[in-house]
Amino acid sequence: MDLLIYLLSALHTAQAILTLYTLQFSYLSILKLLGGDTARKAAKYSNKAALQVFHARGTQTAGLAALITSALLSLLLGPAFTTQGKASVKVGEEAGKGGGKGSGGLSGEIKTVLNLAEFVVVQGAAWYIEYFWKSRAKIPSSRAGEYNDAITTTNSMRINLEYLAVLWAVSGGVELYKWQILEGNFLNQ
Repeated sequence: MDLLIYLLSALHTAQAILTLYTLQFSYLSILKLLGGDTARKAAKYSNKAALQVFHARGTQTAGLAALITSALLSLLLGPAFTTQGKASVKVGEEAGKGGGKGSGGLSGEIKTVLNLAEFVVVQGAAWYIEYFWKSRAKIPSSRAGEYNDAITTTNSMRINLEYLAVLWAVSGGVELYKWQILEGNFLNQ
């Protein structure tokens, strides 16, 4: 059981680090898209261009929201709150019981759901970004430099979101195994 706790701590630490690293790409992409006057000017004269600008910003918002929830959950479920109850905040029925639960006294069921829900959020954001940006070609013009840079950094963000989704799926699977098999909850619902 201790090995699984250490594995989950390592996974959540990796999630936090990858999330912070990917936030840099999100930040750069947003700056590049906001700085592009060409797209903004085109949006004034074309409904299609305005819709493209709207969706481009939507993809950045989806990626940023997924990264913020990933950062918060990796910190909540990570090593800071899994110190065998010493530094954790107890919630609900677990509040009166001593040690061992970690993660704020959250039940294995809740931790499993949080991990797998974050997998869905992160993978969904990655798919949405890929769906919109995969058909966008770089524009061979010196005026489109920031737009082209935004395509590059957004693609890097999407790839890292996919890696992050894998980490959330693995931590969700480990948490499910720990909760169902090792804690004796298998089919006891």
